[in-house]
Amino acid sequence: MLWSTISQAPAAGRPTGTTANPPGGPHVVRQSVQIAGILLCVMDGRDVTKCECFRDLAIAETKERVNQMLIAAMSDWANLARFRPKVAQS
Repeated sequence: MLWSTISQAPAAGRPTGTTANPPGGPHVVRQSVQIAGILLCVMDGRDVTKCECFRDLAIAETKERVNQMLIAAMSDWANLARFRPKVAQS
């Protein structure tokens, strides 16, 4: 991706600690371009499900959301071990 390449390039003339990323980061820029593409498809009367920008955005957002759900589930399952019933010792 272009933004990841730019963000890894040395920032000539910038103070140390600043980045070449635009405000919000490359994710926001990529998402904005995809949304603009979706709007162009809609304005042109195209089926949004056949719009490449819509497909790319849907896949990226779905992957991110599923990843968040899995992380939350793993965290909850790990914490559940603290509440398991204690075995009575005879």
